[in-house]
Amino acid sequence: MLERAASSLEPCTLRHSIPASVRTRRRLHTGFWQHGAAALDLSPLWLATAQDPQDANDTTTSANAPDRLNASTFLLDFLYPRGTIAFLRRLSPSIADRTTSASQTHVQSRSRRPAGAENTNLQGTSLSPSSRLDLMRRLMARSDTEFFGQIWGHWCLLEPPQQKEIRSRVITYLHKSINPENSKRVVQLFSQLGIDSWDRDTVTAAVAAELRLGNVDAALDVYHTGLHWRRLVGGFTHLVTHGLQTSAWDMVCRVWDAYGNLRAVEAVEFGNLDDVAAAIHDLGARVLQFQDYLVARQSEDQSIQTDAGPEQANDPTEESVSAAHTLDLSDIGPTSISRLLKGLAKCALHQPCQPNEALPILKILRKADFYYMYINRAFEERRTACVPDIYRVYRTLSRFKPNWKMLHDMFELFYPHDVLGLEQIYEDYHKAFGGLDQWGCQKYLKFYASRGDVRSVRRMWTTYVKKYKDKGVIQDPGTWNHVLNAYKNRGIVEDTQQAFDEMVASNKATPDVVSWNILLSAYTKADRYDDAIAVFEDLCQAVKPDSVSFGTIMAMSGSLGDLDYTLELYQRARSLKVQAHSAVFASLVNAYCLNNKIEEAQNVCINASTREISGDQVDLWNCLLKYQGHRRDLKGIYRILDLMKEHDVEWNAATYDLLMRSLVLSKEAHYAYRLLQTAVEDKTFPVRERHFAMVMSSALRSRDMSLVRSVVALMSRTGYAMSMKTSIAAVDAELRRRFKPWEQGSGEIDADQARELGRTLVDYYERMLRAGQRDDALFGSERKSTMLSDLGDVEHLRSHASTVQEAMEVLIQFRDFVSVEELLQLYSKAVTGRPLQRETLPLPMLESMMLADLLDGKHDKVKETWAYAWDSALRLGRPASYQKKNKPGVLPRYQYALSGSINTMQRVLHTEGDHRGLVALIEKITRAGFKLHSGHWNNICRALAGMGQWLAACTFCENILMPNWMGWAARRVVSQRARNSLPLERRRMGNAPRFLRPNAETLVLLADQYLVLKKQGPWSDEARRVLAEFTKKCPKLEDAFRTRLELSEQGPLKPEIKDAW
Repeated sequence: MLERAASSLEPCTLRHSIPASVRTRRRLHTGFWQHGAAALDLSPLWLATAQDPQDANDTTTSANAPDRLNASTFLLDFLYPRGTIAFLRRLSPSIADRTTSASQTHVQSRSRRPAGAENTNLQGTSLSPSSRLDLMRRLMARSDTEFFGQIWGHWCLLEPPQQKEIRSRVITYLHKSINPENSKRVVQLFSQLGIDSWDRDTVTAAVAAELRLGNVDAALDVYHTGLHWRRLVGGFTHLVTHGLQTSAWDMVCRVWDAYGNLRAVEAVEFGNLDDVAAAIHDLGARVLQFQDYLVARQSEDQSIQTDAGPEQANDPTEESVSAAHTLDLSDIGPTSISRLLKGLAKCALHQPCQPNEALPILKILRKADFYYMYINRAFEERRTACVPDIYRVYRTLSRFKPNWKMLHDMFELFYPHDVLGLEQIYEDYHKAFGGLDQWGCQKYLKFYASRGDVRSVRRMWTTYVKKYKDKGVIQDPGTWNHVLNAYKNRGIVEDTQQAFDEMVASNKATPDVVSWNILLSAYTKADRYDDAIAVFEDLCQAVKPDSVSFGTIMAMSGSLGDLDYTLELYQRARSLKVQAHSAVFASLVNAYCLNNKIEEAQNVCINASTREISGDQVDLWNCLLKYQGHRRDLKGIYRILDLMKEHDVEWNAATYDLLMRSLVLSKEAHYAYRLLQTAVEDKTFPVRERHFAMVMSSALRSRDMSLVRSVVALMSRTGYAMSMKTSIAAVDAELRRRFKPWEQGSGEIDADQARELGRTLVDYYERMLRAGQRDDALFGSERKSTMLSDLGDVEHLRSHASTVQEAMEVLIQFRDFVSVEELLQLYSKAVTGRPLQRETLPLPMLESMMLADLLDGKHDKVKETWAYAWDSALRLGRPASYQKKNKPGVLPRYQYALSGSINTMQRVLHTEGDHRGLVALIEKITRAGFKLHSGHWNNICRALAGMGQWLAACTFCENILMPNWMGWAARRVVSQRARNSLPLERRRMGNAPRFLRPNAETLVLLADQYLVLKKQGPWSDEARRVLAEFTKKCPKLEDAFRTRLELSEQGPLKPEIKDAW
């Protein structure tokens, strides 16, 4: 096909092959000449057209036809493979002499040709020399297409006098072509020029042509000759471009030095550097590399001068040392190299450069105008990656003058996390304009309110209302909402309510739904469930609730596990046709999970994924993952992840966090460590210090000290700083390494060493609190009574309390009660600003205090703290609104709130031998609706058995623990020929604290006493009575004891066979 197409382009068929379309013909014509095929391959065609017309027919049928065909195939040489082109060119005799063959161009005039091409009939020698010159000038003047091949053909037909007349212009025209053949022609024609005929354009053309041909030395020779003999700065930008592209910094400097020598004598400019930016796509990086070269050269020159004058190097100052690493840009004279560097920097800035290159380039320019231009342009093009650093440098310049738009854009860029940047914008507002505009006032009111900075909000609110009183801002509920939001974020519910009442009493603004939502959020964040429900009902009476209203109240009811009320709210939202939001569905998922209805929660997630709801749907699935992790159900977690993939739900950072937490809870610390390694190396999700602490704590629980060392090494290698949580884990690891409490005969704990390590935790915690304390005159938020700046963030306070509790548990384990007391005092001062008061502490911390008092032998303190814990748990677990609905028990969220405290009380009562008190305590908490973990029930059963209450212990074990018992491991080994036939998933879930099952220690203890009673039965009426009652009440336990007796008769039990699980 290609051969047929090529043969159709022979002279005899050329007219029929070219389509009539002007546009198509122009494209072929332009591509043809740009390609260079005419200049290379069509000399036989030109010679044929130059012959006498009478011989034309003979020519077309002569033996030269194959040559013309062979030449015509080169019209399509870009379609051939590279090796084919070379082969065909070797066979073609038409290109033996490409530069000297005479050629003519036949351009037939048509009515559809563009204007200017009407008189291009050049067949034979019909054109006179003057006409040919005029035609060449017209062709070279056209900008819509290029005629490099035609120009060269006409040039070859000119007489020497005409060639001399137009030679310079032909040189300038041909150098625009990127074809190496045309570059050779430029060099050839330039060599025919005398130096007296050189001008700037011809020198530039010659330099560019030599560079295209790879003759750098020849290009430099032309450049220097032009400078020296003709005072011409030609080809400067081409040489600089070549030097930057090839990193030939020395050549760039030599080019500039030669120009500088001339510039010192005559005011000759080097031209426009825009062509450099057009030729180099990464000009910014090249400019910075060039600057580094100049800095190194300057340092080398200074060292040479120092060696030449040793008396000047006796006492080097700091300024001289730093100057060696900084390029001197103060010299901006016409011959200074800094002028070239700055010119290139301007071009790189306009290109534009990469965001990380902008600031170093702007520092080269050192002008405020360029900073101003770049910042505004960055916001227009949404390239704001490095703008904060650029703005901070810009504001230090003497001619710093921002406009309103720049300040607005910078505020939005800094808000809400860059507090320092927002402070700087606040100062710049006052420096540039004397104060904030209305937009700025609203934004800073919002910012102060989000931080709970009540004092600053009140101060600015008064100024704002007075300044814009004529605009009616006092009647706008949004103006009042800033005050409400400040109190809400400060965590002061009473003040929030008072500000809301003040808004209503003023009769100047009516609370809108946003105002009511803020008040509702204040009560939910304070965990005041009854008050939150009352506010929500008032909200529904005053305004129409929106998705935020329902999302706020449902988030609280769902997190407490109040399933009935959550479903009721959902139906009300549907009846009001409130827009569906992910927070609403997340509340349903939470409520279902807390009530152990995992399947219903999963259905909610699937249904929400098929609907168009606002918000992030991954939050729903994360709730489901969280509760499956608590159950140690890794298989269920993998099923959920598959469902997320099926419904196109993308993971977020919280998803990865929950996966790692689930692995840690399931005692898969090594898999969690691999996930952490992958995240650090591949940036899969944002890694925080708590992730390292999480894996370290898991490794410590499994006594894998080598894994602890690996985590510490990874953290050190990747540059993560120690946090409070990682410090706790590190101290725990060190204490375990020294004392090894799990090994018998490891010796007593050294109190001084434990106190020394405990003191490091206390000191670190105190430094952390002081670092978080805010005392800022600009923001007017001095808080000298407390040390925490985010008291309104309830989640932050819960996390804070959890961290302190973890530290207490480590210190309690090694009997460092002094450090425990110091930690509690610091926490109380940080949160309340008052000395320690036990009744104000969270339940988990009360639990830790009870354990500390127990180990310290202070049983009265334990009972006193238990009273506080009981009252707090009842208040949280059975609010008035919950009791009014006559619901049994407590809210699911608080069902296990007293499990740890009960375990401590059991130890106290066991030590005191008060079995009646222990039974009464258990009945009291179970009657109220509280629940205990599996391990705590096992402890209670053993404690009762140890106090002689064997039957009561068996009754608790039978009713609570035995339903989930899977039999003795020995029976499974013998019957199923496996070491442990229970599936791994089942064993993982069996380790969950809320999965109630008896452990081996409990069953063996009760079984041993059962054997004693069996032996006493024949002669003891009491033993027979107890055994009869046991047989009646505890059939599962009796069967377990008989089975164990049968197994022991078959031979001694191995340790693993004794295992009840």
